[in-house]
This record gives sequence, C-alpha cells and structure tokens, in this order.
Amino acid sequence: MREYAELEAFLKNAPTYLMTMTMTMTMTMPDIDKCFTNKLKGIFLEYYRRGEGFPDFKLSTKGFNMAPQTLRRKLKTENTNYKEIKDAIRRDLAIGKLMHENLPVADIAVQLGFLEPASFARAFKQWTGLSPAKYRSSLQL
Repeated sequence: MREYAELEAFLKNAPTYLMTMTMTMTMTMPDIDKCFTNKLKGIFLEYYRRGEGFPDFKLSTKGFNMAPQTLRRKLKTENTNYKEIKDAIRRDLAIGKLMHENLPVADIAVQLGFLEPASFARAFKQWTGLSPAKYRSSLQL
C-alpha cells in the first residue's frame, strides 16, 4: 500500500517537478542544451519567479542576442512559437497552483497574467479539457 501512496504523490507533483528540473538544467547548463524552446522557457520562468510576469516577445529575444525574426525562425524549426511556449508555461504553473495552493481561481489568473478570470478559465479548459474548478476537484478524489 505504501508504494501506491508514493506513486500517487509522485504523479501529483510530476508537472511541477519536471518544470523545475527543466528550468534548473536550462539555467545551470546553457551551453549543453542548444534548444531555443527550453532557453525561452527558462527566461519565462526567471521573469515569473522575479515577479515580473512574462516578457513580451521582443524583450525575450534580448537573452539570445538576436533579432526577433531570427528567433521566430529558430523556434519554427523546432515546430513551436512564442505563444505556444508561453501557454505551456502558464498551463504548467496553473496546474501546479491548483494542485498545491489553496488560492482562488481568480488569484491564480492574475498571477499568471490573465486580465480576466474568465479568460484564464477558457484557456485552462482549452489546455486540459476541464475548468480550473473541476480540475481542482478531480484531484481530491
């Protein structure tokens, strides 16, 4: 029975753990991973952790010392773009907050840079297929 409980705890924390590991690797070993997607995720997370929200695309290109159009082309070769990366980070942070913090959904929306809680709810449902409230209640089963 203990093994099942450990597995359940691991699975509940997996998104947050994996995101933290990705950020740690990106921030501590930048030359090993040449993936622009992971580097951009690291920039997003660094801004977020400093309480600065998420940088706009032009500001985020400064960490790469390249023109915005060049970074767009590089991301396109990795089959992604700025919006998809930003949405993935926001989704993972939202899931982590819904799992581990007892904050109202409206507060989570503000923390993740949404102007309206309804916008956050729509985006979250698009990402996961569930509203934030339903997702949170499904974790308590």
